[in-house]
Amino acid sequence: MNSGRILILSSLLIFISYGLFAQCFSSTGNPIGGTANMGVMEKNVLRVNAFYKHSYSGRYFLEDELFESSIHQTAEDAVYNYVSMMLAYGLTNKLSLEADGGYYINKTKNFINPIRGYGFSNLVLSAKYNIYYNPVSRFEITTKAGVKLPLRKSEQIIRQGNLIISHHPDVQPSLGSMGFVTQLYIIKEYPFSALRLFALVNYEHNFITPEGFFQKKQYNFGNSLNTSFFVTKHLHMPPALAWLSENWTVILQVRHEHKWQNQMRSQINQGDNPIYEEWETTKNSGSDIFFISPQINYTIASKLNISVMADFPIYQKYNGIQLATNYAFAVNISYDLNFNNH
Repeated sequence: MNSGRILILSSLLIFISYGLFAQCFSSTGNPIGGTANMGVMEKNVLRVNAFYKHSYSGRYFLEDELFESSIHQTAEDAVYNYVSMMLAYGLTNKLSLEADGGYYINKTKNFINPIRGYGFSNLVLSAKYNIYYNPVSRFEITTKAGVKLPLRKSEQIIRQGNLIISHHPDVQPSLGSMGFVTQLYIIKEYPFSALRLFALVNYEHNFITPEGFFQKKQYNFGNSLNTSFFVTKHLHMPPALAWLSENWTVILQVRHEHKWQNQMRSQINQGDNPIYEEWETTKNSGSDIFFISPQINYTIASKLNISVMADFPIYQKYNGIQLATNYAFAVNISYDLNFNNH
């Protein structure tokens, strides 16, 4: 094995080992990190991907209608700021390995006295495989499967002023549950018109939180199914704008996010052998949301990609009364290291 491949595999192992052993950190999930990681990596190419997302929720919905009454409204608004890093490495031209983890700078709900959680994200370890590629028609199908590992052993103690607030999962940086992730990518390119169409289906399954993670409670957080459709167009500058490079790509994404309702049960005894009540569905949980997400990407030297994107909900439906998304924006930076020539 040459020195380049040793360096790549060592970097992945260090990142994976850090996530597995840093059990004092946590997260609820990894937001989608842009559109630069749709297909598999070229063999012996490492992609380093950094991501930042800001999300704001400042209104309540009852089902699919704006709920303006102050009754049943708790927090005034909610915000989170999230950063992550992903490493992707091409073992072959058809198989890539990925490790993805991040950090919540804050997950805040603004009551009279705000409450705030923060901490490291889940670690997602996955493999991506290209099951079909037709170079003539520029059509490909790729799948991905991985495991989600929580990076906390117990809930984070949340403070509200001088008070300690527990059992508040909305601001927890980790929900303590393991899970798995599966994805399907379908990509079609039209090289003569510099147009690309692709679809992404992402399913995330959460297992039950372990006993003792949340004191006297257990949760089974709702699974999610996200379906996205993308249209990308490479920009060709007219002669009058020749001073601008042709490294710009505009992207339009339409995304549907479906989240099943949460379930919860309470512990009814004390001691080392807990007994729990029956599972109950959490009333104000679960949703269907459609987003439109315009994005723009700039490429430097075919290696560095910088993307800026925004999320705007165009339709929202919630089970019960829930704090709803207003908007989100994100920045994604990726850099490819090619070890084939080293």
